[in-house]
Amino acid sequence: MHWRDKRMIEWGTRRPGLGNKAPYELINEEDEDMWALFHLLKMDLIPLDEVHLMPDLFSWSLVQECRLRDRSGQGEKRRPAARCSRQNRKQIMARITEAHSGVWNNFHTHTYRCRHAEGDIEDYVNKAAELGMNRIGFSEHAFIAGEERPLRMSQADVPEYIEACRAADGQNGIRVLCGVECDYDPADESFFREYYLGEMGMDYLVGSVHGLKGQPDIMDVFSNAHFGVKELRIYTDLYVRMIESRLFTFCAHPDLFGRPIEVGEGGRGWDENAAAAAKEILDAAQANDTVLEINTSGIWKTRERGHNTIIYPRWQFWEMASGRNLKVIVNTDAHSVEKLDSGTDYGMELIRRFNLQRVELEQE
Repeated sequence: MHWRDKRMIEWGTRRPGLGNKAPYELINEEDEDMWALFHLLKMDLIPLDEVHLMPDLFSWSLVQECRLRDRSGQGEKRRPAARCSRQNRKQIMARITEAHSGVWNNFHTHTYRCRHAEGDIEDYVNKAAELGMNRIGFSEHAFIAGEERPLRMSQADVPEYIEACRAADGQNGIRVLCGVECDYDPADESFFREYYLGEMGMDYLVGSVHGLKGQPDIMDVFSNAHFGVKELRIYTDLYVRMIESRLFTFCAHPDLFGRPIEVGEGGRGWDENAAAAAKEILDAAQANDTVLEINTSGIWKTRERGHNTIIYPRWQFWEMASGRNLKVIVNTDAHSVEKLDSGTDYGMELIRRFNLQRVELEQE
């Protein structure tokens, strides 16, 4: 089977809603038990201006079960969940966990070989088994022909990397796929195809745009504070061309520009330029039947860098994907074993909220 025709598994995302209250309406700042529940759901990273995406995580019908008799003896009064008894609160937690249960697998995973991540393949496979996964895909940052750069795997490491993936396949009942994440440049298409897919027999390629070649020092999309309208135009054109190459099994974090437009020069946030860029990328993905990735690593980066708004995944981007015939994959872009499932609840809520078609990779 041709590498591009690797079968995807479509994942049903419809499920009954649990209510219409936003979580922040059911909690006060001093309630440690409810904050623990938020932490369990990985919702402690979600700022209040975006929590409207998740009103269904708490069931108002369950909250109504938490009734305490008023001290005055004048009968029962409904009280917020934050005042419910500890016993009832544990029941709510159990039901919410069950509502979000299900098999999820990650196909964007990095090891120490890229020189800015931690952990090895065996460590991740063990963690995957602990999390109930049945597949995991590794996507180490690919070196470019004739270039040895920091933050990428060295060419000398490629054979050993593939060997380690193959050796781990089947351990703990986990299927292991071996791929690489390629920083896209049209000039490198032949190398990616002939070397990684041909000579090295990789299972899949991930396409991404981290830098804008032709800009000073190959401008870093994520970190550069001078990312303006001109740079957004260059990013969009490059990302669309990457999609149109039809070289990649999925294209990573298409909304990566969410950080520089939020915290860069001017801090203009999501505006008509961002919306126009999103539309072009979504149009191209739909026209070329290319899978786009909801990349949840931006959630923990939001916290670590002290931002007030989730830098990516941007809900505005994925809202624009709603109603399209478009395939979406949810990955964590894990750079450490502890973050293998980081932010997945948020990613899955975007899928559910905007009724997106989720897919996963399967090795033939």
